[in-house]
Amino acid sequence: MVKGRVSMASVLISVSFMHIIPKAFSMNGYAPCHLFGGYMGLHLFDLLPRTERLEKR
Repeated sequence: MVKGRVSMASVLISVSFMHIIPKAFSMNGYAPCHLFGGYMGLHLFDLLPRTERLEKR
C-alpha cells in the first residue's frame, strides 16, 4: 500500500514540475543549468549514503 502512495506522490510532483519549468526557463536564462545542477545534487546526495554502506560490508 505504501508503494502506491509513493508513486502517486512522485507523479504529482512530476506534473507540477512540468507545469513550472517552462515559466522558469522564460524568466531566467540560467534556469536549465540550475535545474540540472539541482537534479545532479540530489542524485549524488542519494548515492553517497549507499556507497558508505557498501564499503562497510
